[in-house]
Parts: sequence; structure tokens; C-alpha cells
Amino acid sequence: MTVTGWRGEDRKQARSFALEDMLLDRTDSIRAQITDGGRELTIENPGPAKTFNLRLSMGFKAQTVTVRTNVPLDAASVVRFRPSDWSAAAPTATPIHMDILDSGGHLLRTLVV
Repeated sequence: MTVTGWRGEDRKQARSFALEDMLLDRTDSIRAQITDGGRELTIENPGPAKTFNLRLSMGFKAQTVTVRTNVPLDAASVVRFRPSDWSAAAPTATPIHMDILDSGGHLLRTLVV
């Protein structure tokens, strides 16, 4: 699943979050929402725990900014991903903050993936 967003009308500033290699069956449901002009992704997982690879890319040509493997998604959870830097200058060094939220959207804790 890939979710893309951008601020205003400049699609060259598009930012994409790709959730790759997430195993889903027909009873699973994942909800995703882009916020902050494409800079953040919120995922709601009402089902069992999952793992996936997260690929961040930018622009029309979807230039990869960074990739994280085996990202955990807890059962019945809501998380928000906030990369510190969207430049592709140092892809592996780009910290990605993973905020664990309660059902009301309040921050419980933050991990760096």
C-alpha cells in the first residue's frame, strides 16, 4: 500500500509512504491517513500485530529517501510516522519517529525506527 500527499498545488513536493511486505488476510483492515502536507502518516490497525517494510519516497519520480525493514505494528494500535528529514542526502541516517497513540489520538510514547 502506498499513500502520497503534498502541500498546496506543487505535486513535485509529493511525499509517499509505502508499506511493503505486510501480510494481510481477508479479515484484516488497515486505515491510513496523510497529514501535514504529506509529511506524516497515521495508520490504524484494529486487527492483529503486523510487521512491514516502510519505504519513504519523494517527488514525481518517487526518489527513495529511506527504507526501514521489519517495522512493528502492534495489535489494535494507532501509530504516526514522522520522518525528521525528507532529503535523500543520508537515507539510512534519516530518523523516523513512530508515535504510539491512544484511540483518542493522544501521544502515549515515541520510538525511533
